[in-house]
Amino acid sequence: MSLDIASVNATVDGLLTVYPRGDRAFVSGPDDVPGQTVANAVATAVSANGTVCFYSQTPIDLLADVNGWFTA
Repeated sequence: MSLDIASVNATVDGLLTVYPRGDRAFVSGPDDVPGQTVANAVATAVSANGTVCFYSQTPIDLLADVNGWFTA
């Protein structure tokens, strides 16, 4: 899956990651930066039921846009 994600309203520095359901992978997405909106394009696998998970080390507002997905 291809996504554009953005971290908004972070209060401290942190890391945002996107991963398929299950074990969380520590793959870098946009860094959470206080006072800034930080965006990044990411590509991730999806779980068996077609979902992805988001994890942030810090409280943030998250924006996510799906650009598309890949098939075999």
